[in-house]
Amino acid sequence: CFISSSIYYGMKLGNQGAAISQENKDIDKAMEVYERASKFDRYNGAYRIDLAQIMNNKLRETKDKKYYDGIMEQIALIRKYEPYNHQYTPIICSLYLSTGKFEEALKLADTKLQEEPLLAQSYSLKIDVSYELANYYLKENKVQEAVPCLEKIIEAKDQFDKTNEDIKTPLKLTEDYPKKLEAAQKTLDMIRADMKK
Repeated sequence: CFISSSIYYGMKLGNQGAAISQENKDIDKAMEVYERASKFDRYNGAYRIDLAQIMNNKLRETKDKKYYDGIMEQIALIRKYEPYNHQYTPIICSLYLSTGKFEEALKLADTKLQEEPLLAQSYSLKIDVSYELANYYLKENKVQEAVPCLEKIIEAKDQFDKTNEDIKTPLKLTEDYPKKLEAAQKTLDMIRADMKK
């Protein structure tokens, strides 16, 4: 009885936090409500992911390390309580990328693909994360760091093709992915050719 009433109260607080957050009333109040909701319904990752996203916005505004620590804590708790639930994985990868935790984003995208190989979104996520990082490194003139990211894009495409060979109804990627894959292959070829000179 106590557990179900605790979860119910957590849900009520979560809805309250969502309402405050969506209306952009008082972000600090919304964070406080989400934190309370998470304590009452600790296995519900929805509150934690919303809280982490609000903290990410506050981190961008203030550059205060407490928000960074809060984001990492919420992600750790989501992964602890729901290790095989990849519902929040794209958002977590985005949070990792925005906070400079590039290796963690790549690793998590790989994990999702290993655990959910029959979902097109798994391949899309690996390609997107790798593409974002490759672009970042290339803009920063860090060509050596970009190469593994470009290779991961090609690897994801190969994995996608292999999976499609083995299943009856092929998976489909959205129409922007062929351009990303082509750009990654061309860039990788140019870098490799340049390194041979």
